[in-house]
Parts: sequence; C-alpha cells; structure tokens
Amino acid sequence: MDSALELIVVTLICDAAMTASAMERLVYAHGFGGVYCGFFTNAVRSDPEIHHKLGMQEQDEILLTFAAGRPKYAFGSLVPRRPLRVTWL
Repeated sequence: MDSALELIVVTLICDAAMTASAMERLVYAHGFGGVYCGFFTNAVRSDPEIHHKLGMQEQDEILLTFAAGRPKYAFGSLVPRRPLRVTWL
C-alpha cells in the first residue's frame, strides 16, 4: 500500500474516532445515554441491501455506529454487590 494512502486511511479512522468521542461526551452532557453499535456497523458493511436502504453510495464506507437516546424502561434495582475491599499500597 502506498504510504500516502495509508496516511489518509489512518487519518480518516482517527478523525472518525475523535468525532465519535466528542459526540459521546455531548450526548451525555445533554442528559442522554449512548452506545456504540458494532453489530449494526458490521451488518451494514456485509449486507449491500442495508447499505443501499441507508441511502449510501457504493463507494461510501461506514466506520462506526452510535445510538443515542433515553431508555424507554427504567430498571428497579441493580444487581446486589458485596462491598469492595481494596488495599492501597
């Protein structure tokens, strides 16, 4: 692979990661929750029909998927846990 092309690919992936990180912080700052959806990302990459239904062109590539929102249901309680025992050195 040409080193200039490798640099462009790495730059795009790093830009996507930095954008996702900023988006995640923004979502939480506004009181929403979010989750990265690797399963959906892989589904879009592997199924041309999903790729097309999203309005993506053939040359378009999906780097990651992030879903944000508020949960429809609230959990009544968390799993009970024993107190944490830590010895600091």
